[in-house]
Amino acid sequence: MSSYPIVFLHGHTLDQRMWQPQLEFFKSSYAPNLRGYGRVNPPKGEFSFTDDVLQELEGQPKIHLVGLSLGGNIALEFAIRYPEKIQTLALLDSSLKGFMPDIAQIEAGTAVQNAFEKNGLEVAKQTWLGLPLFAAARENPELIKQLQVWLNDYSGWHWIQGISPSAAIADVSKQLDQVRAKTLIMVGQRDTAYFQNVARYLHQGIMASNLEVIAAAGHMVNLEQPKIVNALLESHFFS
Repeated sequence: MSSYPIVFLHGHTLDQRMWQPQLEFFKSSYAPNLRGYGRVNPPKGEFSFTDDVLQELEGQPKIHLVGLSLGGNIALEFAIRYPEKIQTLALLDSSLKGFMPDIAQIEAGTAVQNAFEKNGLEVAKQTWLGLPLFAAARENPELIKQLQVWLNDYSGWHWIQGISPSAAIADVSKQLDQVRAKTLIMVGQRDTAYFQNVARYLHQGIMASNLEVIAAAGHMVNLEQPKIVNALLESHFFS
């Protein structure tokens, strides 16, 4: 069994609490709050998520790196920039800067930004949680309640500034062949078309990758099907 720590990177508008089922299951694991989320102050200038993650490692030689949505994109960039640090990589319902969004994805982002500009932060948050992205999660009362609590704590900095959450991520969409680590790609069967397409694109481009489509799950796959996700991650890390 590997002794390397497991690092989990959360999605946009969320924070480290979204990984609770995984942090409870895996020993020697942690989930940092990304800059601008949770209790981490928004940036005052240009920065890099991957450099922030590197500082979090505090000299750790290697890690198992896992990211969901925005966190998946950050994890991918990290694996390409710092391949010597990665033992295994797992990308869950990952976004991908540089991958052409479909009309539905563009309209979703526009709807949230317009809601903020016309009606303020709280309406923008409710618009965000009402997107097709969270359709499956909304069918689970306890899960949507959790997501609401976490979303309430999001500062809305990106909407306030009119800045894309991926602004601090490099476009590595044409560098997938540089990923050397064994990679597990997961996507919820009920996630939106954009994330389904990204998952297939990542699987095609990353040589040592395996794609798992998780039944009865949408975008928040680690929370909607935690037992399945934990089992797949455990096998991925330690086999």
